Amino acid sequence: LLNALTKCQSASGFSSVAMWSSDMKESLREYFLTILMDINSMTSQAKTAIRALPIWVKHGVHEVSSVTSDILAETCKLPPSDVPKTLFDESFIVVHRDSHRKAFLKLGIAECTSGQFFVQSIITKLRREEDFPDEDIRWISSFVLNNFSQLEAFDDKVADSLRNCRIFANGSGNIRCPPSALYNPDEPLL
Repeated sequence: LLNALTKCQSASGFSSVAMWSSDMKESLREYFLTILMDINSMTSQAKTAIRALPIWVKHGVHEVSSVTSDILAETCKLPPSDVPKTLFDESFIVVHRDSHRKAFLKLGIAECTSGQFFVQSIITKLRREEDFPDEDIRWISSFVLNNFSQLEAFDDKVADSLRNCRIFANGSGNIRCPPSALYNPDEPLL
């Protein structure tokens, strides 16, 4: 099957698969995610062919269940499992089960830790002053306070990066403040 898939990709590509119904794509996606768990080794051409199929679902796309694409780009990665799904953009693949995560790893998809994700994605968005829903801001501020030393391990300038980002609520909870506007002698960030 993998050899036939590789030859098909080389000969004509997968443009016809893009026109399949959502149900057909989902069935093929589930099939590959299931059989990948039983395959011990596979050529890089077979991995590329599977990743080239336009059947994979990514985060950050409206009507996620019906929008599919390939996962060939180096920027495609597995999301950290301990981060709210609402924070992921289209560079993150939708993962429904741990067995799917393992199958994506076999395909060579990189896995992102929550610390890497925060430093590489969230801080960038905060510095651009992108608007986050209150629920996400609560998660972000809690994550910063609970994982500050981990974040500093990824980026030693994380405190400077966050100093003016509005990620904390004031005492009444209705105004967002940067860490530099607050004071807590027990928190190095504040």
